[in-house]
Amino acid sequence: MSDKNIKILDQWTVYMLHNRNMYLGHLLVTDTGIAFQSMADLRSDSIRVAGGLTLGTGPYSIYAKENKLEFILPYTEITNVEIKKKLFILKNLVINTKKCEELVFRFGMLSPQKALDLIEKQLN
Repeated sequence: MSDKNIKILDQWTVYMLHNRNMYLGHLLVTDTGIAFQSMADLRSDSIRVAGGLTLGTGPYSIYAKENKLEFILPYTEITNVEIKKKLFILKNLVINTKKCEELVFRFGMLSPQKALDLIEKQLN
């Protein structure tokens, strides 16, 4: 971590959907916002290893280049967070932003409730 003042509250390995691509990576809930660091781009044509994350205080933007996807989202940019179920057992954590983006994190059969609770606690 580049910023020693940021405290990671918890982290999960999840899939994230972005622009019709699926990325496997780490979702980090911190005391200042949420972050995502991809490990692999799971496109249908191949699996490519990716990585690298720098936590800082820059503006919110999703960085997707050379099969990597990463971002830091401050809590001030989040408008809504909820759990949506798919096929009764698959659970997604859905975060809506002020930029009208919907960020979908697939937890699979695991419950995203703890992540939702941590984010909601930080929002209040």
